[in-house]
Amino acid sequence: MASIGTIASALFAWRGKKEDTRQKHDDTTLGIVELQNKLVKDLTDEVNNLRMEITGLRSDNTQLRTENEALRKQVKTLNDKLDELMAT
Repeated sequence: MASIGTIASALFAWRGKKEDTRQKHDDTTLGIVELQNKLVKDLTDEVNNLRMEITGLRSDNTQLRTENEALRKQVKTLNDKLDELMAT
């Protein structure tokens, strides 16, 4: 009879160990999923920040291009005037 009690105790212990292992696995999996969700959110936020920065830089670039064209026209006008003065 004692051997049946020992076997039963061993069986219950094994089932308990199996359940603990399953719970640890579930906890680990949950932790991984939560970490992945946080990383995805952080990366999404970073992409949005970079997108806004790129949009701002494009706007600045357009403005600088316009200013550069205006300055080139002024330089051409001044060069033309210098050429006229040098010709006389």
